[in-house]
Amino acid sequence: MAVDSVNYTLTTHCNMSCPDCCAGITAMDKVKRKFHNWEYIENSARYFYGMKNVNITGGEPSVHPKFTEFAPKLKDLFGCDTLSIWTNATMFKRKSDAFKHFDVIHVSNYTKDSWDGSPDNTENIEYLKEYLKDYPIEINVAKVIHTPLTKRGNKPCFRATKTSRTVEFVDDMIYPCCSSSGLPTKICIPISDNWKEEIMKINPPCQECLFAES
Repeated sequence: MAVDSVNYTLTTHCNMSCPDCCAGITAMDKVKRKFHNWEYIENSARYFYGMKNVNITGGEPSVHPKFTEFAPKLKDLFGCDTLSIWTNATMFKRKSDAFKHFDVIHVSNYTKDSWDGSPDNTENIEYLKEYLKDYPIEINVAKVIHTPLTKRGNKPCFRATKTSRTVEFVDDMIYPCCSSSGLPTKICIPISDNWKEEIMKINPPCQECLFAES
């Protein structure tokens, strides 16, 4: 199994308060949340240059104050085949043009059924679909239904059973799967020239994962 994808955290700020946030943002001290500057992104991106897939995440990446400035530069910076983004859709109307620079847009669709008191972002998603209808951009929408961590399984998710692995990069640390930075037990390695070899020595923490299957 080889690493071919990275979830790259642009910021640890978010404008949502999802229960059991998969990135651990709601449990993070607000003082410690960061908007990474371009120098940081440029310096760290070289370790991921040429990856097949680079997925920009957060927090919510589009709340970064420099998002519209950074977005056009990211694909060339990472030298990736596919540049994607995970987003909650809240900034679509304010920063529409920035989303033109991604090959794939993954959207979390929140409705009143997601959890008690959840906002509904369906209108924003329909807006973006219409706005980008003439662009060759893949838009994937996933409905969010909150399941408490105590009711989830402990078996590997579909991401961990593929022939390749997605890792996560958050604040200079690399985690062995796509969302393990948000888990109670922090299993990670510092970024380095040989991170691809080192991260394969760590098993994903499926016993704690928010996406573990039963």
